[in-house]
Amino acid sequence: MNKKNISLPKIYKRGADASFIIILLGLIELLIFQGANKPNTLNILHLFYQALHFSPYATMYTGLILLISTPIAVLLAILTISIIQKSIKEIALSSIILVIIIIAIIFGIR
Repeated sequence: MNKKNISLPKIYKRGADASFIIILLGLIELLIFQGANKPNTLNILHLFYQALHFSPYATMYTGLILLISTPIAVLLAILTISIIQKSIKEIALSSIILVIIIIAIIFGIR
């Protein structure tokens, strides 16, 4: 149980640090490439493609997607650890929260 409490905050910290760096890179790109256009689609693969080709807004969107997906990764880690430890209460709670997040994402995209 202690290993779970130690490693999960590291996931939050690494995800927040990585997203901060990516968003900062996007802001620097925006200063360099003044006439940059916003991406006209939110297709994730297209966004990553544009970010790799130095599109400032796509780079910042990529950082925001990483920032949003960090708590979901932590929730999946908690669910995995709970399944390994066979803690029924934590499995049920994590599963319910994950289903609520998935439903919110599905309805939020439309």
